Amino acid sequence: MEVNFFYTTARGYLHAVQLTADHNQHNDSGYLAAPIYMLIGFVVELMLKAWLLNAGLNDKQLKDIGHDLQKLYAVACENGFASAQPVNQIVDGMAEAHRTHAFRYMKSGDLTLPVIDDMIPYLVAWDDEIRATLGYD
Repeated sequence: MEVNFFYTTARGYLHAVQLTADHNQHNDSGYLAAPIYMLIGFVVELMLKAWLLNAGLNDKQLKDIGHDLQKLYAVACENGFASAQPVNQIVDGMAEAHRTHAFRYMKSGDLTLPVIDDMIPYLVAWDDEIRATLGYD
């Protein structure tokens, strides 16, 4: 896969998160929380995968990691990834739900997740960092 494909898809998901969260906030409609969380998981996964492809990993290596945000983050750090944003906290907070597809295959039980509105500014700032790293500025 191409770095650009992963990155532009991640940016699209991030924009969808922003629009949906804004709608959710102004309409007091908590029913959009699960889709927002699912999209945030995709944003994190695809941004890390874009970064890793840019760092020299190949498709097979990414497929071996799969959808595990913590593994993606660890491999990225092993390959020199650094961010001024608390990406590790977002990764840790979202990892289990994303890995198990909790928002796709709804299961009963409580999930402890980061607050959506707390994550969005960090994701936007992280996008700026990734965009600069990938040379899109």
